[in-house]
Amino acid sequence: MLRPSTVKWLRSALCEGSASRAELARELCRRDDWRNAGGKLCAASARKGLPRLAAGVGLELPAPRRRAGGCRRRSPQPAQPAHPRVDLKCPLEALGKGRVRLCLARSAAERRHWADLLAAEHPRGRGLAPGCRLVYGVRADGGDVGAISFVAASLRLPPRDRHLGWDERTKRRNIAKLVLQDRFLVRPGVRVPNLASHLLGLALRRLADDWQQRYGVRPVAVETLVARRRRASCYRAANFEKLGQTSGRAWGEAPPKPKRPGGPPPGPALKQVWLRGLLPKRAWERVLRDRARPVLGSFPELHLGLAEHWSTREFERSDLPDRRLRERLKALGQAWEHNPGRCLPAICPGCAQEQAAYRFLHNPRAQLDDILQPHREAMAERCRQLPGPLLLVQDTTTLNYTGLKDRTRGPGPLKKREESSRGLHAEVAFTAGRRPLGVSGLEVWARPAEEDERETESQRWYRGLRQGLELAKARGGRPVMLVGDRESDIYDLFKLQSEHEEEGLELLVRLHLGRQRKARVRCTQLRTEMLRPLRDQPDFLQNARFERSFGVLS
Repeated sequence: MLRPSTVKWLRSALCEGSASRAELARELCRRDDWRNAGGKLCAASARKGLPRLAAGVGLELPAPRRRAGGCRRRSPQPAQPAHPRVDLKCPLEALGKGRVRLCLARSAAERRHWADLLAAEHPRGRGLAPGCRLVYGVRADGGDVGAISFVAASLRLPPRDRHLGWDERTKRRNIAKLVLQDRFLVRPGVRVPNLASHLLGLALRRLADDWQQRYGVRPVAVETLVARRRRASCYRAANFEKLGQTSGRAWGEAPPKPKRPGGPPPGPALKQVWLRGLLPKRAWERVLRDRARPVLGSFPELHLGLAEHWSTREFERSDLPDRRLRERLKALGQAWEHNPGRCLPAICPGCAQEQAAYRFLHNPRAQLDDILQPHREAMAERCRQLPGPLLLVQDTTTLNYTGLKDRTRGPGPLKKREESSRGLHAEVAFTAGRRPLGVSGLEVWARPAEEDERETESQRWYRGLRQGLELAKARGGRPVMLVGDRESDIYDLFKLQSEHEEEGLELLVRLHLGRQRKARVRCTQLRTEMLRPLRDQPDFLQNARFERSFGVLS
């Protein structure tokens, strides 16, 4: 989302037409402070998005400027010197620590030197993967023994994604913490047993620091692809874990030549997938599997006119990984806006639209949280604009599917074992004058069949309290009162609220008198506008702050 001042500058710059596309992209990054983790301007990404930005303001981009000759001007490169042959045959212990060392390629000349070595002697060449790259050269006795290169991790690798349990959102969040070791060369004249695993250990011990220093992100794991016909003994010795095999060639790899001229092309080159963590005690798995969602209020505010649709205001901040899913979500929002409260076939009158809606709702990459996320951001923006306190009301309801028990999957028992139901737990924000502001949280759950698992249902009240705490932080500490019925009369919930009371979170709970509990309660005075909607309900405990624990009466 661009700032209004940036949009105004872009419109005036396009009207003038004096700046090139590269200059527009760099200035756009400077104005919106669009930088990568290393602090550099994301000019390439901004230039890729310039056509859509220009179309959004209704203007055309300047024509691309080309250099003489129709291609980029490249600096003349000297003739590549032949790498002298190295013959080294001895035990690894005879080399010692000083005779084998890794040299990080820092300058362009060093990177070109090791790239030429890989291009000349590695079976797959120097590597064509775009983006981040880190190359280590291996030297022993003054000669070039080999090279190891690391690049950004592959975006799609099914064995790895299944092992880590990655969905699209988690992958996009954590893929930068994973590095791919794409080239590993030990020159043919080097015959040193266990040298390959020793070099892998040396490189992995310093990889995290070097990668973070250059690109601003600290990796926690390394993956690699090995041809299926190879044994990969050095990776086993370096504590890599085999995850499975791919279904085809890696990115940038040239297709293999046919076995005979004019014959059919060979099948896809299958690769083994190996993975190794860089943190002890498998802590790297917890980092890569972290499903933490964005902090509420972290998205920038929208500056839209009054003529914009409700769906644009609610779903423009969607962070779904696929642009087609984001456009479909906004289209469904417009259909819901024009036909509120109606069933899906009535909302989408055309057969194609109805089928597209059902496909979107059944798409595993568009979950309930993905649909609710932009609405929560819009709700947080509305809450920030209100000066007074807010009520965050949470409650649970159940949907009875007993009559459809044979045609449904996943529901649990309601009260009797033969009944079939599914629950909905929602948190809705209101003003003190009962004006709804939006849904803060929505959870779909099914009651477990075992009696000893019923106690885990109370966890949804704690999740609702965390929702209220996020909303209070998004409002800058202004008060948010969490309202619950007798089912939320839980001592641990009161204790957790008392720890965050200074952050603006208050609790309003209806006491369960049937439990015969005795409490010492100190009631604080609430604002008049908050008490007015609740003054006729004396069985609500208003802003209860517990000083001591409950004592159960005999």
